[in-house]
Amino acid sequence: MPEIISISDNQTLNKGDSVSLNCTADGYPTPNITWTKVSDNSSVSFPLTITGKQNEGLYRCTADNGIGSPVTEEVAIIVHCECGSDIIDLYLVILTCPDGKGIVLSFT
Repeated sequence: MPEIISISDNQTLNKGDSVSLNCTADGYPTPNITWTKVSDNSSVSFPLTITGKQNEGLYRCTADNGIGSPVTEEVAIIVHCECGSDIIDLYLVILTCPDGKGIVLSFT
């Protein structure tokens, strides 16, 4: 049965950044390493270019050598959005992010 001996730490990234997650496993025969995005179980290859909030989430490293059950560990990618702002008047500011989420600030 394989054993994961090293895995990347959680990552906090910005749009446009590039990231490579690393996962090392030990076992005999040598385990095959695959990465998937947990939310949709899609296969992931690295380096991964961060295009927005859709890249945020858990990424699973799976080590499998065909002996026993595969082993897994997960790494989180957090994507910071670069927010813009619109000043409506002296008392109202709307902050919006590329993902469409925002906040309205009202000053009195």
